[in-house]
Amino acid sequence: MTTVYGRDEEPMGLPDYEVGYARPPEKTRFKKGNKSGKGRPKGSPNLKTMVNRIADEKVSAKIQGKPVKLKRKELMLLHVATLACQGDLRALDRFLPLIERFEDAQEAAAIPVEDTREDLAAIKEYFRYHGMSGVGDEA
Repeated sequence: MTTVYGRDEEPMGLPDYEVGYARPPEKTRFKKGNKSGKGRPKGSPNLKTMVNRIADEKVSAKIQGKPVKLKRKELMLLHVATLACQGDLRALDRFLPLIERFEDAQEAAAIPVEDTREDLAAIKEYFRYHGMSGVGDEA
């Protein structure tokens, strides 16, 4: 066993258990009621909770001269969109990725029927030219 030394470098004697990683000597452990070792109190909000609570809070604002109550995050998004429309490049740089990320999949995937017919005709012509008969003849 290892001899345990106190803070004043005097030997404290042999402990009743193996001292090592995550097993400090009993005399140097935090005592009950010591505020130094408690950490965050139970029930107190962490940073994520506080940010979400503040962003979801409804506030009063005037939009086109009419008073409305909106969540803070909605107002911030509306403000960035307004700045982007007014030509603010930094706001535009922030807002365009949001549009691309949350755009409806159906809206983004809509292909005009006329373009599809022309493309299909070009593909069939390509296959016929290269002697790949039977491919693309189904439609």
